[in-house]
Amino acid sequence: MSNILPDNLLYKEMVFTSDEADAGSRDEPTFFLDKNVRDIRQVRIDGVEFPNSYFVFNSNTNQVKFTESGQSEATATITAGNYTSTSMTSELKSALEAASPGTLTYTVSLDSSTLKLTISPSAGTLIINGDDSTAGEFIGFTTTNSTAASVTGNQTINLSGPNYLLLHSNLASMYNRSFYLDGKSANDVVARIPIHANSSEVVFYDASSRPYHQVNHGDLSQVSYYLTDEVGRRMALNGGIISVYISMICVREEH
Repeated sequence: MSNILPDNLLYKEMVFTSDEADAGSRDEPTFFLDKNVRDIRQVRIDGVEFPNSYFVFNSNTNQVKFTESGQSEATATITAGNYTSTSMTSELKSALEAASPGTLTYTVSLDSSTLKLTISPSAGTLIINGDDSTAGEFIGFTTTNSTAASVTGNQTINLSGPNYLLLHSNLASMYNRSFYLDGKSANDVVARIPIHANSSEVVFYDASSRPYHQVNHGDLSQVSYYLTDEVGRRMALNGGIISVYISMICVREEH
């Protein structure tokens, strides 16, 4: 890169690894540069690397709101973690029974053809308030169903979690562009990362062939970042390390 730049410009590469952060946590690190990088003209996220170690069901996505006949709404809490279809039916049964106002037992089954869950209480009727349940999109209940003795999800289960994660960073303030997600401004986002790795495997997003973003004479003294899913829920990697690779083109300092 440097051999095709004009003499007054300089190419720089930086790597920020979350276990070496100066402040914050491994999930939300902040790095203070030993020497400020000045007069940056172009910047690019070259790559992002982290383990697929986050839980699909976590404190932001593990509640199921439900109503038994003649009872007030209750909340079943799925234990944080990742599940197979078999272990999910068992876990959801346990969570519903633990929270049941009427001390009912539950049958939870998965149709292998439709990949939809069916939930039945041992007596009376049931409503799954899916539109009010943080786990709704993952267990396949995203709307509130009609009162019934047995209820089936309105969509398939999703036990693999988000298809994309978003990298948020203060670097976005340097970018001469706007980022929109589903028509809504998300201007601190610098990368949308597809998740192709299975649980416990490494996710690597290579953006080194993408164009640079123009910067209006930017200076940089610190770097911070964190991951969210596409609806803005912050992702915890459970001790996993996030590495972010950055390159930039700056005005060469005169000596």
